[in-house]
Amino acid sequence: MILLKSLNKITSELKNKDLKLILTKEGYNSSGNESIASYIIKLLKKKFPIKFVKVWETEARYAIVYSDEI
Repeated sequence: MILLKSLNKITSELKNKDLKLILTKEGYNSSGNESIASYIIKLLKKKFPIKFVKVWETEARYAIVYSDEI
């Protein structure tokens, strides 16, 4: 439940915001799925033993970032 609350907090902070601006400030070069997944896992890793984050754009378009890549 705590993980879900943390994830909801992160996603609510991103919702309806300029993702490119937020992610650029954090050092990412794009606002694509991989950058979003990297941003989320970076924040969640601080509190939880996260193995990966998967972000979907559509059923066929998504990015998976593993914690050992960050």
